[in-house]
Amino acid sequence: MANREAGRESDPMSYAPGNIQRVIMNATQQFRINRSQPSDLHPKDIITKLNSLINKLVVVQGFNALSMEAQENATTAYRILIRSMSASKRVF
Repeated sequence: MANREAGRESDPMSYAPGNIQRVIMNATQQFRINRSQPSDLHPKDIITKLNSLINKLVVVQGFNALSMEAQENATTAYRILIRSMSASKRVF
């Protein structure tokens, strides 16, 4: 990642702005979801809801070219993290 501090550019660890695992854990406790049982959710529903959630994430407001590029750059890593945590298979 190019925006890391000097000397840590090759560090394989990257830190997210939020703890997605904790959000998932809190949601499973709040809605009393038994993770050992299969879910009745359809994958298409999950994908559409997840995409709409990601599209609502706004860091940089504006519709000019510079603002849109800044928005894309600001949310790319977070979108990757959300999709990897909600994947049907574990992503390493």
